[in-house]
Amino acid sequence: MSRKKSKSSIVYPKELVLGNSVYDLRGVITHEGSSAHHGHFICETYDEKREALSDDFDRVNGAKLDMDRIVPRDAFAKFLQADSIANMKDPFDMSPILCQHGNIDPAKTSDARLVSEKAIDILISYASIPNLDICPKCVEDAFQQRLHQKRVDEQVTTFDSFDAILDPSGGEWIVPKLWLTRWKSGSLPTITVPTDTEYTLFCEHGKPIPNYAKLGTSISGEALGYLRSIIGDFDAFQADTVACEICLKDVLVDLDAEAAWRIDIKADKLIKRGLNPKPAAFDIDYFALSKRFVVQWHDYMKNPGPKPDLDMAFCEHGMLDYDPQMEKPDILEQSKWDMLCEK
Repeated sequence: MSRKKSKSSIVYPKELVLGNSVYDLRGVITHEGSSAHHGHFICETYDEKREALSDDFDRVNGAKLDMDRIVPRDAFAKFLQADSIANMKDPFDMSPILCQHGNIDPAKTSDARLVSEKAIDILISYASIPNLDICPKCVEDAFQQRLHQKRVDEQVTTFDSFDAILDPSGGEWIVPKLWLTRWKSGSLPTITVPTDTEYTLFCEHGKPIPNYAKLGTSISGEALGYLRSIIGDFDAFQADTVACEICLKDVLVDLDAEAAWRIDIKADKLIKRGLNPKPAAFDIDYFALSKRFVVQWHDYMKNPGPKPDLDMAFCEHGMLDYDPQMEKPDILEQSKWDMLCEK
């Protein structure tokens, strides 16, 4: 038997009289789909709790497109979905759309909706709704930010055109890579120059830092001149400038110390493998380590620094200052203990 979906309009009463009984309409089942062979059945049922509120809901929904007042989208939806008058009296939560100045944030308009004054009259008869408008200060700030970004974009375009000029006589100049990136993105605070503390490539002796090649980027002499013309004069140095000799010596000393540390912790990591064996073997002696030492030892293996002393947490009487039966200590097997003591 074939099935065919009828597209004829159907009109039905809200009351149906059968014999001596009167039936009120409580539900309607409809079908959505292009044919009778597929689609979805939807059942719409009558909500008795909302019957007394239906007129007001219809008036609010019918008026909400006039677009005169701003309310939070979620709070408005919560009001329309309220199942009792008591819940309708909950104050509208305006916080999702407010700015720091207490007005409506223009950047949060997606979380708001516009309703008519007629709808507002109905809403405020139930709930408290403040009359707020778009924050003029935030609008001005957003405008200035866009204006600033437009100006920066134009400056960056000009800078790039100068930086593309290859002039051997001008040489290459080094500026902080991080500063240049932030300047191009427009995220730098006003009047921030490459020699500010956060970005500078100069050491305390007024010379280039040893790792300036890693933290800096080279630009042309023409590009440097353009930067100075728009942000003011600042110190810079050419790409072939020798780094500060004093700082370079300190770096070499630090490198030697780091190399020695890496050799030392290589042995420590080998010893650490014997820490807290699971399960502990029988007929092997184990030695308890204090929690304080283990923490310092782990830190030392992660970062260069003073080597921790083998603190056994003895009290003034030469005994343990904790009860190993109550506080489970870290233990080390005999061979690894001997290696640790030798270090």
